Amino acid sequence: MRPEAASRTASATPLTTALVELTRLGTGQNREQLAMLRDRLAGTRLRVAVVGEATRGKSTLINALLGQAVLPAGETPLTTVVTTVRHGQDPHAQVRFLDGHGERHPPGALAGLVTEAGNPGNHRRIASVTVYAEAAVLAAGAELVDTPGTGSVLAPGDGETIGQVLDTMDAAVVVLAADPPVSAGERDLLGRIAGRPVATFVVLNKADHLDAAGLARVTEFTRQVVTDTVSRTGQPAGPGLYPMSASAALEAGDPGFTAFAADFTAYLATRRAADLAQSAIAQARRIALTLLAEATAARRAGRSRATETAARAEQFSARLAAAAKGTRDGVPVVNGESARLLFALNDAADTDVPRLRRSVASRLDVMLDG
Repeated sequence: MRPEAASRTASATPLTTALVELTRLGTGQNREQLAMLRDRLAGTRLRVAVVGEATRGKSTLINALLGQAVLPAGETPLTTVVTTVRHGQDPHAQVRFLDGHGERHPPGALAGLVTEAGNPGNHRRIASVTVYAEAAVLAAGAELVDTPGTGSVLAPGDGETIGQVLDTMDAAVVVLAADPPVSAGERDLLGRIAGRPVATFVVLNKADHLDAAGLARVTEFTRQVVTDTVSRTGQPAGPGLYPMSASAALEAGDPGFTAFAADFTAYLATRRAADLAQSAIAQARRIALTLLAEATAARRAGRSRATETAARAEQFSARLAAAAKGTRDGVPVVNGESARLLFALNDAADTDVPRLRRSVASRLDVMLDG
């Protein structure tokens, strides 16, 4: 046995075997999702989705976790394309386009690829961007996913995009803001995430926009909203709520961010592998159920078409039988009518022949006399 074959055999598990089988059954997007999942399992790499409404500071928070300004960030809605940051010793951006082809770009080109200013309305038709960078949090086994903000006037299709991100994530960081406080849309997004078996961290960013008393009130209000939302899904409460300023953390440090980063790093060290396996099982089950539903629908449609075709064939056969019977019944009538017409023609011939003979003879006499 070749060494690489032995390695594959040794690393095979019931989960990876099931994913391979699902890949053979799936098509299109399912196969791509399963390929990504198998790749993450092979590298024990947790896909962490950073989600929230526009202008809450998601890109800034990711930069703070990376310890460097990798992603474009600002006060207006910026991110319009899903951007994944992964560990790599060769910093660059790998761009995948909607038509399937890919391109390599330097990290400095990101602003022209994933922002509304550089790529308005995604006129470049980019499907996704993967950025490779050196950072401790990435080396610890996380890949961070920056998402377009929900509710942005610049991203009318963000609901579908966020749904696709939630279907492929293994953990989540929900970014809220102290000013303005949590909205109904953010509460609904938190509920969608809490209903999935993934670890969820909730960050209350822009804490520096309020004074101490105001921040205390908003923190308590947000904590209550988060607790009530999660409890309705039947899931246990998450690690907690982290008031912070991500921009301050990136520039000079922030105690709230420091607490969040410490808990997040500890989570990666202790629960990454187990949660990745649990997430993979949940995703595989969801894809399998989708494929089963599609197969069941196709089978029912096939049966319906077969029943309809059989009914039409039966109706056609009945019409053919009726036509054949009409033909058999019509033969004596046609034969009788033909005989009657022939008899009438014979009678007419017997009457007209002497008359026509006399007429022809008279005309010949005139012509010969002339």
